[in-house]
Amino acid sequence: MSENKVVDACIKWLYAQGCYVWRNNTGAYKPEKSKRYIRYGLSGSSDIIGLTPSGKFIGVECKWGNNKLTDNQKKFRDRIENNNGIYVTAYSIDDLEKVKEAICSKKEL
Repeated sequence: MSENKVVDACIKWLYAQGCYVWRNNTGAYKPEKSKRYIRYGLSGSSDIIGLTPSGKFIGVECKWGNNKLTDNQKKFRDRIENNNGIYVTAYSIDDLEKVKEAICSKKEL
């Protein structure tokens, strides 16, 4: 399984739980005949972002193998958690299952 497959599986699982989520791409590219890179997305932001059924922000960073969070990803995680959002580092949907109650709660904020 690759990281992209983990992302796809997590998005499907989150949708099945009633979340509204989407793939969040970040990076940079250099157009032909240009000397500059064009950057997109927020550095360190999670692979998946969106809302839980109760309207709470959720960020899911998908990893594979022995990959760990980068410093920028840790800063993003801390910002989400410090603002009462949900952040999950997921190597598989099993990691989402562990926090299913928090994700799926329909309790209003």
